[in-house]
Amino acid sequence: MFKGEAYAGATKRRLQQEIGLVTDEIEYLFKFHYKIGYKDLGTEHEICAVLKVSGIDPGVLNPNNEEISEIKFVDPQILLDKFSDNKMSYAPWFILAMKHLSDRTITP
Repeated sequence: MFKGEAYAGATKRRLQQEIGLVTDEIEYLFKFHYKIGYKDLGTEHEICAVLKVSGIDPGVLNPNNEEISEIKFVDPQILLDKFSDNKMSYAPWFILAMKHLSDRTITP
């Protein structure tokens, strides 16, 4: 995010850079703060914004291979179930964001 840039504007810019998506269907939902340590290597201490992007056509996405290795569309409840299965590894901020969404009963 650039100084003075709104979350929706930053999201629009990065979506185009990272997956080739051009859209104005972006809605800011909320932000949250988290701090988590990783072994003895350090700590992530961040504020994360969560936005909803609607109207995505998977056929028009063009992932930047320097940024994205894979795109997958998944039902939110199936994703939440995978967190409890511990079969997949996800970034801590992503798990927290999905749990906040689930608590708010918002459908991403």
